[in-house]
Amino acid sequence: TNRGYRYTTTQASTSLGSISRSDSYGQSYNVSLNWTARRDLRSDLAARLTLRTTYEQQDGQNDAQSGSNLAVPGVTNTTAAIQNQAISSSESSQRAFGFTGSFNLDFKDRYIAEVSARRDGLSVFGAANRWQSYGRGSFAWRFSEEKFYPKFMKSINEFKARYAVGQAGNRPGNTTQYETFTIGSGGVLTPATLGNKNLRPEVATETEAGIDMEILSRFGVTLTYARSVTKDQVLLVTPPAASGFNNQWRNAGTLEGTTWETSINIPILEHRDFTWSARVNADRIRSKITALDIPPTFYGCGSATCKYEVGIPFPTMYGRRMVQTCAQLPGAFVARCGDGKEWQRNSDGF
Repeated sequence: TNRGYRYTTTQASTSLGSISRSDSYGQSYNVSLNWTARRDLRSDLAARLTLRTTYEQQDGQNDAQSGSNLAVPGVTNTTAAIQNQAISSSESSQRAFGFTGSFNLDFKDRYIAEVSARRDGLSVFGAANRWQSYGRGSFAWRFSEEKFYPKFMKSINEFKARYAVGQAGNRPGNTTQYETFTIGSGGVLTPATLGNKNLRPEVATETEAGIDMEILSRFGVTLTYARSVTKDQVLLVTPPAASGFNNQWRNAGTLEGTTWETSINIPILEHRDFTWSARVNADRIRSKITALDIPPTFYGCGSATCKYEVGIPFPTMYGRRMVQTCAQLPGAFVARCGDGKEWQRNSDGF
């Protein structure tokens, strides 16, 4: 905004102008190598072995500068700002390696089993816990392919039951392993967040069971139940006062949840060069905190306030409630509340 810029509201003074400039840069690399081997161990037994390695790299930086009270109108250099000069910048880099192996067996095209293992390394964790291993196993049974499949269920031309257990990890932010400080005037450092080189990944173990059906060779129906347990939740907690820091990222909780999900796929039109279908989904998710290594505490979740506490649903939000009785007012106002007084109940009951 130039010096002398016109305000859209009434102002007694003339605008002195302001200026800001910023730039940012981000780049990601993703590389993966896959090796797959297939072999028929018998005429009705097929095996598949898959090995995979991945590499991820994410780099980013940004710079910003601003100021006000432009000494010279029309100059777009930030050096023209002689007041409230501010500069800021940030730079981040992440590296991740992943190694995965899986083995699959398919017997008579009706019994399908698979096991897999994964080993991940991530730079944002401290050196003490930079690598983590995960596992997964699954089994599916195409019941509709059995000779004893009931005749009264022939309208369900595909009926598959499935079961799986698997693990996955969540990554924290870029700075969780480091001590961070704020820089005040004169270069004075103030401790902010205490680093944690022992921070471990959140590990979610999920057990899932479900059925997949195709009815009348047209309609697809799925029903899934899943239970997940996420241990070592990464939370921002208050460390001992002796540390001199206000916060620290720690593995401090366990979250358990259940999910019911169903979907129906309905084909409307099917032609050689045109397909139109509709899908209806419904799910119900419930989660609660089952372990917590810190005292119950409130924290901000968007514009609301939430709470960490064992046994309560997650997230449980807390807000404000309108006053409905005189007794709910602060003590100094209770006597001034009632018919004919300053504070009265309105037509909405408040």
